[in-house]
Amino acid sequence: MPMLQQLPLGMSTFSDIIQKNYLYVDKTEHIHRLITSSKYYFLSRPRRFGKSLMVSTLKEIFEGHHTLFKDLWIGQCGYEFPKHPVINLDFGGISHGTPEAFEEGLRFEISSLAKKNAIQLPPTQVISTLFKVLVTELAQSNQAVLLVDEYDKPILDHLHDPKTAESMRTILHGFFSTVKGLDAHWRFIFLTGVSKFSKTSVFSGLNNLTDLSENSLASTALGYTQEELTHYFQIYVQELATQLKVTDEQAWQTLKTWYNGYRFSPDSTEKVYNPFSILHCLNQKKISNYWFESGTPSFLIKIAKQQDIGKFDYEDCQVSASAFSTFDLDSIRLIPAFYQTGYLTLKEVDEQDNIYHLGFPNQEVRDSMSGYLAANLVHADKEDVDFSIGHIRKALRANNVEAFVELLQSLFANIPARLHIPEERYYHSLFQLICNLLGVDAHSEINTSKGVIDVVIELPIRIFVIEIKLGHTAQIAFKQIRDKHYADKYKLKQKPITLVGLSFRRTTDGSKIESVSQG
Repeated sequence: MPMLQQLPLGMSTFSDIIQKNYLYVDKTEHIHRLITSSKYYFLSRPRRFGKSLMVSTLKEIFEGHHTLFKDLWIGQCGYEFPKHPVINLDFGGISHGTPEAFEEGLRFEISSLAKKNAIQLPPTQVISTLFKVLVTELAQSNQAVLLVDEYDKPILDHLHDPKTAESMRTILHGFFSTVKGLDAHWRFIFLTGVSKFSKTSVFSGLNNLTDLSENSLASTALGYTQEELTHYFQIYVQELATQLKVTDEQAWQTLKTWYNGYRFSPDSTEKVYNPFSILHCLNQKKISNYWFESGTPSFLIKIAKQQDIGKFDYEDCQVSASAFSTFDLDSIRLIPAFYQTGYLTLKEVDEQDNIYHLGFPNQEVRDSMSGYLAANLVHADKEDVDFSIGHIRKALRANNVEAFVELLQSLFANIPARLHIPEERYYHSLFQLICNLLGVDAHSEINTSKGVIDVVIELPIRIFVIEIKLGHTAQIAFKQIRDKHYADKYKLKQKPITLVGLSFRRTTDGSKIESVSQG
């Protein structure tokens, strides 16, 4: 067996990956298309999706280090690698605990670049003046390149403090206004971040950016396509299959179920794998939750706690396309925030009504996010929810509906009365989240010739057909299953079928669950 290249776990410096012979998935054809097509770009992608590596790759290209690319697409296509002065700023790495600290950090970065290039800056503290002198001097030999990574970090880290967040926005607005005023000196500008604040908010001073976030031009520029996974990781997947004691085909399907599914453009149906999870999975030879557990952005947790997370069907959230262009300090909505941070992805596009259908991208996010959402909805620790889920799974396997309902009752009892939503869909959504956590084959709203089944749970040895009611008895729910012959759809499966009618009722002590079952 040939010697495997090391996987670039946690690496985002292009030169280190190439010079130390780590595996690099060649994305330079995408990059070549960008640098030869336009001048100003912005790209938002979830955390740990390869943005910093792309910025690092652009830096090496524009600094003319062609030997690093001799075996890659861009090094063999005739590109001449003209050398440009590069200003590379990582706003996540610049101190931004306070607006004053951020401004001082920007001054330090500008001064350091000036010193490195033997440029004399004027004796002033005004950032716009310092930056103008730096750029005009650098561009004397050739037009300059500006690369900004994590442009939004100074704002996102202060969303809990609107006054400080607003000050950060003001600083960024002024900085990018200065950038726009130096148009004649720029060869290329590339900005990245997790969120996409509206152009009227941060980028009004730089309103000529081409937004690649949902552009088919960059739909697979980050993340791994199925073709790339097959080309670069074949042997690694074979080793995974051996470790899991499954066939190669089963290993491929498991990877697809757990880590594929991200779609970023309405104009392209091709999906990509989460690169962070794939690399860690193949390195550890274990299917697990890697990306979610690496850290949920604190700003997202704050938004989720402030808004009603129980009113959405996370398997099919429907939003207008305009919802993604209005992300601003004064109007940060939960579902667009979940989408931009990678917890939801594009599933379908209704072009006639300009509606996006969003859902969990894969099993990793579905399991992790369901646990997080369920814990928040029932106001319990995630560990307690996970513990209850284990017992619920055991009760289902034993066809013990009474124990199943008692465990549900213990979870739902924690929901404060003030957060109760007196609508059936609220309980449908919460019940579906619980089903997702069970790790079983569960489906909602199944159409039949006589009606719509609320939930079907299929185990290897048994099927549960479930009807949920709010404000009506469990007997009525059970009667609907019988009268509409919901179980007929599953008789050919030749498995025992249990019919379960559930009734949710709000009392002064919390949610009361009643059941009627047969099977």
